[in-house]
Formats: sequence, structure tokens, C-alpha cells
Amino acid sequence: MPVFVNFSKNGTRVEFISDGIVTGDEIIEANKKIYTRDNLARLQCKIIDRTACTDYRVTSEDVLVIANQDKAAAKINPHIVVLLISTTPVQYGMTRMWQAYTNEIGFHTEIFTDRESADAWLNSHLHRQSDTAG
Repeated sequence: MPVFVNFSKNGTRVEFISDGIVTGDEIIEANKKIYTRDNLARLQCKIIDRTACTDYRVTSEDVLVIANQDKAAAKINPHIVVLLISTTPVQYGMTRMWQAYTNEIGFHTEIFTDRESADAWLNSHLHRQSDTAG
């Protein structure tokens, strides 16, 4: 399966790594593993990394199903930060479509073209959060 799901030790962060040829069905199945009630109780950040994806076979119908999964997850935890790394025009276009479907669910979303930029943004975001908490 070219979608790998890796949780951090404390379960607050999940990496959703796409590798090779990726289909909408594979993304939908991976989301089912991520979006359990127990996982959602802890989850703060979801990183969707498609830098190793060579063929993104996701339809607009798939995007709608994925968006509906995210809407259901947001009812349990609307405070998840979602970082999407889109390296091709197709990935970027599907990401923007997903954003249009999920605009008002509460997730904070950011789109990047490379993993380094996403990691830098997340580190800065976490630093700002710790400054305001302390």
C-alpha cells in the first residue's frame, strides 16, 4: 500500500506519507485508520506528505468522500492543524478542492510544495503557541 500512516509516540501528530502510485481509495482507507475516536482525542497535527508520490490518482468524487471524513473528524476535534505537501499541479488542485469542501470545519490548513517548508512552518507555529501559552 503506497500510503503509510505514522503516529508520533504520544499520538498528537500523524504523518500521512504517499509513495508511488496513490489512489483515492487508499487515502480513504488510511483516513479510517487515523480517524478513530481515541486517535482524534489526542491528534493535534496531520502532515500529508506527497513528495514521493509519482502518480496521484484521486478523483473529484474521492476528494468529496475525503472531505466528508474530515468533516466528521472535526466534529470530534476541530483543532487539528493539517499540513499538505503538494508537489504537482494535480495534487495542488485537488488540495484546493478539498479546502473548498472543508473551509468551515475548524481545521487550520496550510499547503506547501516541499517537506522542509512544512516542517519549518510547523516548528514556528508550535513556538508561537508555546509563547502564548506561557
